[in-house]
Amino acid sequence: VAGLLRARRVTLYEDSLLVKEPGTSERTAFHQDMAYFHVTGRQVCTTWCPLDQVTVETGAVQYVRGSHLWTTAFKPNFFVSAATIPGTEGEEVPDVAADPERYDVVSFETGPGDVVVHHACTIHGAAGNASATRRRRAISVRYCGDDARFHRRPGAPLKPWQESAREGAALASDDSPVAYAGD
Repeated sequence: VAGLLRARRVTLYEDSLLVKEPGTSERTAFHQDMAYFHVTGRQVCTTWCPLDQVTVETGAVQYVRGSHLWTTAFKPNFFVSAATIPGTEGEEVPDVAADPERYDVVSFETGPGDVVVHHACTIHGAAGNASATRRRRAISVRYCGDDARFHRRPGAPLKPWQESAREGAALASDDSPVAYAGD
């Protein structure tokens, strides 16, 4: 991650387990991770590590190629709906699912041991899990580099440790530990 971000120091921002049970019809709405993160900076990424074989049928993640370079900040949504979280700032995420060719959507089939990394400003989403028998599980870990600073985003959910975080502060703390410190 340090090499990809061109960072001398990398902090852990958060992690999560993502599960789509067989027969899940709800899609993960297209969104931009940065809209949920109480952080600023360009050195922010998400790693996505599947625990199962992931195919189009089971809900492979779809990415809008080049969207990390767009200058628009988007509002966070409720993930299973494109409806935005009330009180948040930014613009509505475009309806990528309605016209994937217009937005240059790409997707990858992945399996255990693979790691996909995307910039926190990349717009992405996923279809439901149409399989009748296979789960889609993945571990997602988010990291920040040298330029990342705490920034409270109105309306976006706060983690308990973020309640007392100081605006503009570096992220290194017990709750956002240094994961790598290079030379």
